[in-house]
Amino acid sequence: MEGVELGWLAGILDGEGSVGFVKSKVHPYVGNDGVIIEKTFDVFPYVNVSNTSLELLNKFRDLCIKLLTEMISGNIKVAKISCVLSENKRHRNAYRFTLNRPEHIKIFLIKVLPHLTAKKNDAVYLLNFLDIKKEYYLKRYNFYKQWQEAKRTGILQGRKTSRNKVNYSCKKKSLS
Repeated sequence: MEGVELGWLAGILDGEGSVGFVKSKVHPYVGNDGVIIEKTFDVFPYVNVSNTSLELLNKFRDLCIKLLTEMISGNIKVAKISCVLSENKRHRNAYRFTLNRPEHIKIFLIKVLPHLTAKKNDAVYLLNFLDIKKEYYLKRYNFYKQWQEAKRTGILQGRKTSRNKVNYSCKKKSLS
């Protein structure tokens, strides 16, 4: 894959995407001796791009498939593009493409990482998370908690205010 295509993928991810974690439902965590240690959840990584242009997301998906087929032999199955219906009639419907297989996410992020700007810190954090084996549940859980705290305090964005709160430049406008 050419550097221009990788740069385009990174630009779309920076501007229209998100990189992060989703947590599963609460379930019991059983230790090696078969004793339930605590009820908790597991954490799964994702790369997500949303936009109102279906054409843009189709191109993003096609380039992702091209990138993955260059790196992995065999049939590549990626998530379909889903439609997110707007509840507000003034807004257009949006479309979402998600990479959620850890091996796909890892390949994708390694290739686009040099071209990322805004999402670079999140991508590095996610790649470090993917290096932790799934068997090390507690380590993965603690890693997720650290990421959550870093996002909350604004460390990952580098936009920390004097009160340790994230300074968001884009605030939602009320429709009243």
